[in-house]
Amino acid sequence: MRCCVHILNLIVQSGLKSIHESIVKVRNAVRYVRASPARFEKFKECVENEKIKAKCLLSFDVPTRWNSTYLMLECALKFVRAFDRLEEEDGYYKLFFCESDGNGKKPISPPNYLDWENVKTFVKFLGIFYEATLRFSGSLFVTSNTYFHKLISIENQLQPLCSVDGDPLLKSMAVEMKRKYDKYWGSMDNINLILFVAVVLDPRYRLKYLKFWFMEWYGKDKRDEMSSKVHDALKRFKQHLADEDSVENKSELDRYLLESSEDPDMEDFDILMLWKMNSSRYRVLSQIACDVLAINVPKIASKSAFSTKGVFWIRSKLHRFFPMPIEEDPSTVVLDDSDVLFFAWS
Repeated sequence: MRCCVHILNLIVQSGLKSIHESIVKVRNAVRYVRASPARFEKFKECVENEKIKAKCLLSFDVPTRWNSTYLMLECALKFVRAFDRLEEEDGYYKLFFCESDGNGKKPISPPNYLDWENVKTFVKFLGIFYEATLRFSGSLFVTSNTYFHKLISIENQLQPLCSVDGDPLLKSMAVEMKRKYDKYWGSMDNINLILFVAVVLDPRYRLKYLKFWFMEWYGKDKRDEMSSKVHDALKRFKQHLADEDSVENKSELDRYLLESSEDPDMEDFDILMLWKMNSSRYRVLSQIACDVLAINVPKIASKSAFSTKGVFWIRSKLHRFFPMPIEEDPSTVVLDDSDVLFFAWS
């Protein structure tokens, strides 16, 4: 199974290859403040004079980790008035943007009102991917049943931005992201069935939720095909457990799929606890839920979630029930220079 966090990282990195001028301006402003303790103290005075209360401090980004760029911009937006005051009171701040570096290049001018408005737009857009990455990277809660929902959210954000009427500020970035998105997630056939099974095993959504979105994206024929695949995968896994336990219970899955869904807006919903409470009603299906929902969407350490460095391989005992759509031996797979994939092999 491909690592969802890593693919999400590749999607965002592709969109950030060409950094907008407004982001560069804010980066240079932060660089000036963080360059020396004296400058930082002067900036803190401006923050106090503007009566800005914020728990975060300015942080400089790392080019190889896009989340650091997002966090830098998000934090800098809290100090817009402080930067404006710094420009008025600190003569060296203006000079910083007039002096050339060792290569004869001058930093772009300080961020103005339009630049800060552009940065607000970028932060709102990148925040969708940041929140999805944090959700996928969680280790204290179930992640497999949230994968498809985040996929829907990302698709619904990118699609209109890539259209003719898309926001000009974000369009070029969105087009690059959509191209990478389509490479990995554009076709439902490229996604491991186990991630759809996890949605079906969420009592708030079940199979009807998948059918709705399959219909929205691909039409009736594809909806019926994918729904059938997910249903058959669940039946195969259920039959496997039933055979092992020498138990016949053919109607259990059908009863579950026909029941009314739980309220999607239910507060403090605990999917594992719900299955535990219903284990007596769904003896076999609850075992399937236990196995499927225990799978983490990411296959990399959380500290590596925003980086493209490093590769490792994992194995999955569930692979024979939810086969990969690709057949290559990992030792023979040829990857693009920018694309490092993570697979589960049986």
